[in-house]
Amino acid sequence: MRKVFIDNIEVPLETITYNEGLNFNRFFKDTIIKTYRFYLSKQDFIEVIEPHYIVVRDEIELDDQTHNETSDFKESGYCGFLELLEKPKYLYEIFSWYLRHYLFLTYMKNKNAKFVINSIDSVIVGDEIEITGKAFVKKQFISLQ
Repeated sequence: MRKVFIDNIEVPLETITYNEGLNFNRFFKDTIIKTYRFYLSKQDFIEVIEPHYIVVRDEIELDDQTHNETSDFKESGYCGFLELLEKPKYLYEIFSWYLRHYLFLTYMKNKNAKFVINSIDSVIVGDEIEITGKAFVKKQFISLQ
């Protein structure tokens, strides 16, 4: 189960893509910004993210120890992924900074899509996963609004 809503209207998943560039979370003045909500099953979320989480967590733990640093991973106790799902603050921070591209590139690869996910406001765990944020409308679709 995967659903996407733009401004509270369900749209086909194929109409959404993801900004994987360094300008993620930056919006230009002439951009039309929309809110999005992306829902997927908890199982889909775990299957896509957990393997990457383990690799990143282990790399960050080594880095924290080597350089005597503190990270969200350290503050969360370098916990397993299922435990992280029960720690909303750390889930949001870790997903937003380290793992978002694995999920979005799995489900949102259409370069001809109308909307581009460009920020994350929340990651909410319930019976399903809800990810919210802002998307922008690609310029070639603006006149069609």
